[in-house]
Amino acid sequence: MVELVATRAECTASTALRCEVSALQWSPTNGALACGGFDGRAHLLKPSGELLGVIPQAPEDVAEANGAINALAFSKGSRYLATGGADAEVVIWDLKRKSKLKTLSGHVDEVNAVVYSPGDQHVASGGASGAVLLHSPVSGLAVGEMRVVSDVPDADGGITSLHYSPHRRQMLASSSMDGRVQLWDTGIRRLGQNLQAAAGASPCWQASFSPTASGLVAAACGDGRVTLLDVNAPGASKGVGSIALGAEARCLSWRSDGGVIAAGAADGRVVWIDPRMLSSSLGAGYGGAGSAVLYTTAAHVGAARRGGVRAVRWQHAADGGAAAQLAAAGEATTPTPMRATRPAPFASTPASSDLGRDLAFPSPAVALPTGKENVVDPGRMEAMKEDSRRRVERLMSARAAGGTPESVAAAARPSLGDDVAASPLALTPLQARVGGGSAHHEPLGSMASLREMLREMAAEQLEEQRRMIHAEVRNVHVELIKQFHTLQEEQIAMFEELRGAQRELAKEVAALKKSQGEFVRR
Repeated sequence: MVELVATRAECTASTALRCEVSALQWSPTNGALACGGFDGRAHLLKPSGELLGVIPQAPEDVAEANGAINALAFSKGSRYLATGGADAEVVIWDLKRKSKLKTLSGHVDEVNAVVYSPGDQHVASGGASGAVLLHSPVSGLAVGEMRVVSDVPDADGGITSLHYSPHRRQMLASSSMDGRVQLWDTGIRRLGQNLQAAAGASPCWQASFSPTASGLVAAACGDGRVTLLDVNAPGASKGVGSIALGAEARCLSWRSDGGVIAAGAADGRVVWIDPRMLSSSLGAGYGGAGSAVLYTTAAHVGAARRGGVRAVRWQHAADGGAAAQLAAAGEATTPTPMRATRPAPFASTPASSDLGRDLAFPSPAVALPTGKENVVDPGRMEAMKEDSRRRVERLMSARAAGGTPESVAAAARPSLGDDVAASPLALTPLQARVGGGSAHHEPLGSMASLREMLREMAAEQLEEQRRMIHAEVRNVHVELIKQFHTLQEEQIAMFEELRGAQRELAKEVAALKKSQGEFVRR
């Protein structure tokens, strides 16, 4: 069973597949949800829960499917899907042609984790043998191998998950069955840190970087805890805090703004956690005031005997860069795990009412440079907050729609219903006496300052458009190079078949000549 859940933990769509599901992954554009099944096939679903298709489709590929799919990863352009499973191979599928593109070999045991590098230069995969392999998706060759040498005899160091850091392109985090989290530098193929996440001999099932806080890693541990680690913290102790779920934590996923962690438990529950509330004192449970648990959903009733919730995934943000900037500025943006473009009801729930406490609005009492304190009426301050919120919403809507600089500038202007003229902060003049006279400066919020602000916003929008065009052109170039290499490999294979056919024909001609000579001699 695959359930699609909105931010209020209410099931909005449910799809019953003909097999159990062991892995989930949203495409970068949120247009499809890939589900790895125990039948060895990847089932692609729409956000509404409708079935898009199944990979593989070719009879020969279906016959080769052996064992469950444990891991899924989309390429940056959503065209290619990498799968890894019990057959100890990583397969790259071309979703446009609905066919197998390459098979990446090198593992000696089942593959538990697959992930594309941020620029699609490599496909990283982790196996139950403890090896992390790097393959080129173009040539299909292994270009690197990394392995942890455990200091514990007979320790099971099998890799359970992989995740690239969104802040450092070459930093790769892995979790393992010995309860540790490893940090790899894929540029030099070396282990950077090997951190203990789970207590005792419990496994660590998944480790994932925060999308906004650099160096913050969340780990789902077999001891029933979700643990936060700060890999940039000085000293040997990297733990920030943890919380007990009451059952084995099997998986987790960060929301795109880093404000919520969804954790799947072995008893079939999904627990929504506020990572900012975690501390060392929250290890005993999750109840009462100050709890880090926002709410809990019984995703699979009676699923403990089947391993509980094996995978949970949030949808990607519509604009990852904008989401990171808003989160860094303290904005309470809340994309839903269904569609990032929908309004976010999560921010209005009682459990999350503290998400807007850090908004950077002016304080009610503001001291102006005139030497006199002007106390702003609380009602006026609320109106100013509402005005600022509406401007931010209009700006984000204009940017998301890819509008022109003129439309973005128009979105920044106050609406007709905004009471800007009555704002004491916007129209209070600054006065300074020079030589006994008075010099009047431009009032705050004057047309000159507004034009300057609009000019800066237009320049920023043009620069953003330039960067987006540059990125799209680069993606097109990469895609053309990939297609060129694919066609080249297909041509080489065709020529090899043609040479084989010519060799067979030459052998047949030689045999005919030999038989003809014997016939003439007789």
